[in-house]
Amino acid sequence: MSASLQPQVRFSRMNHFVQSRKPVYTLSSTENAAFIAAAMTYLQDSPVDRACFYRGDTGRTGLFERDGSYRKTAYAFKALGAMLDTPGRLAVTGADNLGFAVLAGRSADKMSVQVLLSNYEIPEAYRNRPLGRAAGGGLPRRRDIRYENNRGYHLMVRRLPWGNGRFSITRYRTTPTENWIETRSSGEGETVEIGNSLPPPGFELIVIGKQ
Repeated sequence: MSASLQPQVRFSRMNHFVQSRKPVYTLSSTENAAFIAAAMTYLQDSPVDRACFYRGDTGRTGLFERDGSYRKTAYAFKALGAMLDTPGRLAVTGADNLGFAVLAGRSADKMSVQVLLSNYEIPEAYRNRPLGRAAGGGLPRRRDIRYENNRGYHLMVRRLPWGNGRFSITRYRTTPTENWIETRSSGEGETVEIGNSLPPPGFELIVIGKQ
């Protein structure tokens, strides 16, 4: 397939969705889950060959409860694992390197496209904290982080790989109040447009399939 016929994924951020709440940052929190999804997205374009998470079982630092149920962080890995079904990487415009990350791919049979949106923002209580080490040790604090237009998104996928026709949209959403909530819809044509709120922290896996 020539580059001119590749699907196009355009993503833009919106700031008119409002969410007010006090951040709580724990190892199993949505903040940490959104951080994992964003960091793993950024790692796709890094020279890192392998990254390990500690740890994958139960316990305070694990992904699962003792009864086997998912914690927020486990859903992040579930979304990232699902992206393996669409290994053909697609270029994306509109994301940033401050936490609003986007990863998109196409399946080998060209029958589905997936987009993973993750929105992480350093909780207010953890910004501009003093260095944990004495002067001369550790990394300097970043003072250039500015979060803008990151309360929602508008997603456009053009030139779907199967061309003009009917398609299904399945979305899996994880936020502080939602755990992998599934919603379904459908459409027709060769372009998909979706707009929704997604204030930090949270992530959403969008699966578009040919009908």
